[in-house]
Amino acid sequence: MKKLLLALSLLPFSFAWAQLPVVGEVQVETDEFTGEQTCYQLVALPDTSLAMSLWLEDGELEVWFIRRADDHEFIYDGHAIPSMDRVLVKIGDVVETHSVVFADYVFDDWMEYAVIQPPRDFYDWFLSATSDVRVRFESDYSGLHRDVTVPHGFVTGFASGFAATCL
Repeated sequence: MKKLLLALSLLPFSFAWAQLPVVGEVQVETDEFTGEQTCYQLVALPDTSLAMSLWLEDGELEVWFIRRADDHEFIYDGHAIPSMDRVLVKIGDVVETHSVVFADYVFDDWMEYAVIQPPRDFYDWFLSATSDVRVRFESDYSGLHRDVTVPHGFVTGFASGFAATCL
């Protein structure tokens, strides 16, 4: 009986832990021929419904957003049209809009990828967020949009990993 009560008392904590993001290790690779470095890190929810990856390659910064399309609708339809496809990022009352430079999907897994190449100050702004970050995936081409919440644990994971190692 005591074990049952202990298990029941820990149940709320197990749900809280299940929502913590999984923070991947920072990966640094060097091209043997050119000497150029690639640095990246992936952070994801345990159920893989949302993930982000920050990249620094050849001096260019990229943000990869990966979302599971539970509704079976792909926002970008597997293509990126920078003049029509965008990702909006909202921290507090400030919204930044970034064109999608690459988009793709994996039909079997219902996963959609969108890549933006924001300026360097985006990283400082994103990594200074003190709470969850709102993100909207939006396309004039498909006429669709989806809003997601990026948990603050993504920000702290990138701040302690990617920012400390790559920037």
